[in-house]
Amino acid sequence: MKFGHSYRLNIESRGLFRCHSTGIQFLVSAAVTIEYTLESWSNYFPEIQKTGYKIAGPLFNIRTNGESEKILELYLPHYLCLNGITKEDHLIKCAHFVDGNILLETPSKIEPFYLVVEKPVFSLWGAIQKIWGKMTKVHGNVLMYFRILCMEDREKREYKIHLYLVTVPFLDEETLNRRKDSFHFQRIDKPPQTLQSVSADTDYTIYGGQGVLVLPKTLKINTTYPPVGNLPYTEITFRQNEITLQVLDQNDTVWEAWMSKADIEDLIDERHKRVQNKSSNKSVHGAKSCQDLLLTTLNDMEDKRFKLFKAYLKDGDIVYPYTPIPCSDLEKTDRIDVANLLISHYTNEKAPIVANIILEAINEVNIAKELKSKMTFKTIHGQTRPQPL
Repeated sequence: MKFGHSYRLNIESRGLFRCHSTGIQFLVSAAVTIEYTLESWSNYFPEIQKTGYKIAGPLFNIRTNGESEKILELYLPHYLCLNGITKEDHLIKCAHFVDGNILLETPSKIEPFYLVVEKPVFSLWGAIQKIWGKMTKVHGNVLMYFRILCMEDREKREYKIHLYLVTVPFLDEETLNRRKDSFHFQRIDKPPQTLQSVSADTDYTIYGGQGVLVLPKTLKINTTYPPVGNLPYTEITFRQNEITLQVLDQNDTVWEAWMSKADIEDLIDERHKRVQNKSSNKSVHGAKSCQDLLLTTLNDMEDKRFKLFKAYLKDGDIVYPYTPIPCSDLEKTDRIDVANLLISHYTNEKAPIVANIILEAINEVNIAKELKSKMTFKTIHGQTRPQPL
């Protein structure tokens, strides 16, 4: 069972059990309920730096409600390519945070993709690696997302690909998929695995061939688990009907994929279907879809007022009791992007409510009235707030 970035594993018998979403594993002696949350390493960077180690996997906050004795072994995921490293080398440790202090625990076993801890005491656990002279080799994947610009005009039609280089495991894949979808990018189904392990310290060249615009031309794999909105990527722009993409380490090919004319036509057809489905999902009573309603509202504002609207979206005091949208998500966004962000961040139900709060805060009285006129009312969090039809 999954709750956002929190998970609950209800185990009914003894055995080894793996969480499909996060990869973490538990060897248990009897039935037990385990709760765990994915935490951000950013809150613990100073402590990690003092130890001379660096991040080598996700950070988990694990709880068992007083039943930790039933957990015989904890299997912590890591993304390191071991290349003969053993626990005797003291290069790989488990970071265990207790009462605000970091303890460096030696794993009982080091396996490909896992560090094993026997009879663990639970709190915060994560894999770390000693900072040393050699390059850190990690397991990598390439994720690609595709968007069509000017789809209806064949002469002006242009294609964009956003290419990400991520570690294995990469636990925010679903979140990234949803985020890219909100900007009309479709996931491209190509083999993601790199042909060899990759280095966290190397700038990899992204190559698309003649006539293909690639910016930036180099990309590093990110090993610090930042929010998906801060993940680096390369944007690839082209018009031809087929393209070969490569990730290169000098002259060595680390990853490559070919998109044929048929691949691109399938993506165009899929995009057409998605647009048609969105149109068919509009209210049978003639009311506008949530996206249309928000876009109409944003288009009614002058550019300066729209910039102020975006600034207020970042302000937690203004949008309270709702959460603000991170600054990084709002950079270089136009009105269509902001409408999509409102829906993806707050849902169809809550997005017009937040928009109305901001319109009133920036004194756009007439636009706020127009938005309210297209919405019914419902009490939210003890306040009367507008609710979309």
